[in-house]
Amino acid sequence: MRSMGVILLVLIGILVIACGSSGSSEPTESGLRERAEAFATVTSNEKWIEAHRFYSPEFQEKCPVGEYAIFLGLGMAMAKEMMGIDEDGKLELRVTAVTVDGLNGTVAAEAFYKGEPLDFFDSLEPEPWAFIDGQWRYVEEECPSF
Repeated sequence: MRSMGVILLVLIGILVIACGSSGSSEPTESGLRERAEAFATVTSNEKWIEAHRFYSPEFQEKCPVGEYAIFLGLGMAMAKEMMGIDEDGKLELRVTAVTVDGLNGTVAAEAFYKGEPLDFFDSLEPEPWAFIDGQWRYVEEECPSF
């Protein structure tokens, strides 16, 4: 059950958080919100290969995109089953808040199913992001695994 919790937290982090302003030279709140919303859209559509591109270069290097996509696809299927959501059901992530402090930021989001908020995700903390090489990137230390 603990591994399921870790999987869900990783999925939520991916679904919830976003990664900065495309090509902007300054780390702004609006840039972070823009990237976060793009990331939320990609994640809501379960486009795992595209989602991988929002992560820091270090993460991308140590976590191969294929492994990442397979893990998240399976993890999302398991999470949906646990919540009683049809396999084809679509979760929607919505960015609710962003904060920026220098080159660091956080993004908070909520998850919805059929327009209704999912209480399951209420206890999530805002996720960390960093402005790296002119772009906001989602900061994750470890490649997801079972």
